[in-house]
Amino acid sequence: MTTARELPAHGTYARARGNHRSGAQRCRCYPCRAAEGAYAKRRKYLQASGRPLLADAAPIAAHLKRLTAAGDSLTVIADQIGYSRSTLANIVSGRTRRVRSALADKILAIRPGKAMASNKSVPAIGSVRRLRALAALGHYLKDIAAAAGIDQSTASYVLNGHPETVQYDLALRIDRGYRQLGTRRGGSIRILRRAEREQWAPPAAWDDDQIDDPNGTPDAGDSAEMNRDELAEYRRQEIAHLAAFNVPEHEIAQRLGMSPHYVHDLIRDRLTEAA
Repeated sequence: MTTARELPAHGTYARARGNHRSGAQRCRCYPCRAAEGAYAKRRKYLQASGRPLLADAAPIAAHLKRLTAAGDSLTVIADQIGYSRSTLANIVSGRTRRVRSALADKILAIRPGKAMASNKSVPAIGSVRRLRALAALGHYLKDIAAAAGIDQSTASYVLNGHPETVQYDLALRIDRGYRQLGTRRGGSIRILRRAEREQWAPPAAWDDDQIDDPNGTPDAGDSAEMNRDELAEYRRQEIAHLAAFNVPEHEIAQRLGMSPHYVHDLIRDRLTEAA
């Protein structure tokens, strides 16, 4: 008997695109469309800068073999770059013919004999930027912490830029959470407003070889205008969500820091559209 495969989560590129082999249909919900848009924007940026999204796996496999010959285990390498050991094993064996450029860059950046154990300390700047980028997408801090598998207090401490260094294991966890949430939108108006006020760059503005570089800068592009549009949409969604649970208009306005008249007019317009 064939077991039905679980569909990818909403807000991911895989769910947005569907899969003709498994019969999974394309999803056009807002989080999935946002994920597909972020993927397309990233792909267009890489193409424009002459860097393909996928790379030939043969040179990567050769480099992995040089690393293991120098005493670096695939387990430690996988731990360092935040991928599974099986992913690297498939590259080495030749089973994987093409790999994402981001993965290729991470592998090629490791020098023979220099794979890093997870208990070593690394600069915190990349972790800080990743958490702030997720905040710029509107993700609640509790959701960011859950995706990274860390305490919310730890996420808050790093987000606010307190540590100069973090253990590599923590940096890996934050990077995994970043990759998990980086192509979908959150629903926190408050953190979106803070990110806008602090001018935190979203994931689409960060290149993989810039986000960990102390001198790296985000590619703002048209993200500021997009954030204003998205912020307005998030506000409308949040108001509609709270109104659906019969939260009084004055309380909605207080929670979201908005004018009671604005909240009243938006709810009235929504009811008119639904009629």
